[in-house]
Amino acid sequence: MSVETTSRVRQWMGPPNPGRAISTCENRISAGEMLRNGQPALDGLAGIILSEYSDWADVASSGNPLPHDGQFHGIDTEGVLPARRDLLDAANVSRIYSCAPLDAPSLTLVSQVDEIYTYRNDAARPRAFWTCEGLMTTKAAATTRILRSRYDREGRLLPRAYINVRWAPDVAADRRRTVEQERRLKDGVALDDRTWRYSLDDPSVANVMALVRDTAVEDTHGVDRITGAVTQASATVETEAETGNEMLTGTTACAGTGTVDISAQDQTDGRLTASVEAAAPGYVFLSEPFYPEREAFVDGQLVTSVRADLAFTAVPVPAGSHQVELRYTPTSFRVGLGLSVLTVIMWAGLSRRRRPR
Repeated sequence: MSVETTSRVRQWMGPPNPGRAISTCENRISAGEMLRNGQPALDGLAGIILSEYSDWADVASSGNPLPHDGQFHGIDTEGVLPARRDLLDAANVSRIYSCAPLDAPSLTLVSQVDEIYTYRNDAARPRAFWTCEGLMTTKAAATTRILRSRYDREGRLLPRAYINVRWAPDVAADRRRTVEQERRLKDGVALDDRTWRYSLDDPSVANVMALVRDTAVEDTHGVDRITGAVTQASATVETEAETGNEMLTGTTACAGTGTVDISAQDQTDGRLTASVEAAAPGYVFLSEPFYPEREAFVDGQLVTSVRADLAFTAVPVPAGSHQVELRYTPTSFRVGLGLSVLTVIMWAGLSRRRRPR
């Protein structure tokens, strides 16, 4: 628990932003400090643990398959950015707090107070957007597809190859950026002081071998240094997958378009409301963690939402203008209500039997 005063925390973080935030120095700023400042946090409070979100967070943090270790995995870290920036962008992460300067694409420094750096993420996608129907598959197949692909700025899930590059000790930032551009290393994320994870836009043998032989590069992981072959997640993705109840967005070219305007979010009762204009039937994707007790309504009518992109919520909508809502309706309330009604009926029956002649 933080020992800093609320006023000091607010000085560090500045005014709250409607987009979500993460921290790379959770020893000073974590979900608790964000709550005190009124800043929506991607992880939320540690007591709210959803297994699907935890699995998604592990993929976003490490870029590796799910560990299935039964532990909660969050996004907030100590020292480095999560490996999958594209997943953070899709989850509406528009603020990043750090205890040290960050050198990463699309980040703009907003403020620096007491060695707390606040960055604006210019690549963050909206909290909600309209999309046509995505690929309906299983969680395992969806995870594999995400691991082998990357979301671009338009939200398309495209196949990519990933590698790690360990730069030589004396390589300056300008020299590193030059090699990144020449060898088409994209979406770089620092894993430690000298090791970076990249999306490899050009996986050709000629490009890989030129990278391996560059004097600025000390070592690589994910490519065969003798043959130049990519050995990490393949740039090809299976086109067939087992049908399931998990939806992946960005897998289908949408014929129509749509707009979504949120009028209420981050309410204490879990309610979210939005106005939708859709040129064709599709889904409203909400970067809100999916769980069955948060029900979806379209124009006041209960509809069945689906889990999308491993952890989030997609609500089906027909073409035209509509109002979409998420409402938190705990199962315990319904069970309690049912038991109460049953008790009343039983007592009424007993009262009739005991009525004197």
